[in-house]
Amino acid sequence: MKYGKVALGGTFSKFHLGHLYFIERALNVAEEVIIGISSDVLVRWEGKKHPVEEYEERFAEVYRALVRLRAIDKAILVPLLDPYGPLLEDPEIEALIVSKDSVKKGLKVNGERRKRGLRAIKLILVETVLAEDAKPISSRRIWKGEIDRLGRLASRA
Repeated sequence: MKYGKVALGGTFSKFHLGHLYFIERALNVAEEVIIGISSDVLVRWEGKKHPVEEYEERFAEVYRALVRLRAIDKAILVPLLDPYGPLLEDPEIEALIVSKDSVKKGLKVNGERRKRGLRAIKLILVETVLAEDAKPISSRRIWKGEIDRLGRLASRA
């Protein structure tokens, strides 16, 4: 099924294969994709347990990925100053791309949308990309030096 407009969001620290897959899935189901990137303020508020690059660096990584995918014309990059971004304001957003770890956030988004008189959006679950050791690729694991951005174990990277 194709949607007119979908959204996804994240911190996009240590941009990796899982992030790329997430974005590709969104691009495959929508004509337009809003990609929210956590601002430095939001990152501090969330209290990440690992370092996070500055917003500009993370924005540039996502932008370069979209250029490589030849999809920059389908995407709108926005800074997230709060966990919701445009999701509580834009009635044209039809779906939210979520992972297993963010489904609860998606349900919360729909509750807040209803409170504001907006229709609920479809939650599209995207599978987690696994590293060589069959554990999820994550920024935290990359920062710890366990794996690289492609999910290869540090001993092989």
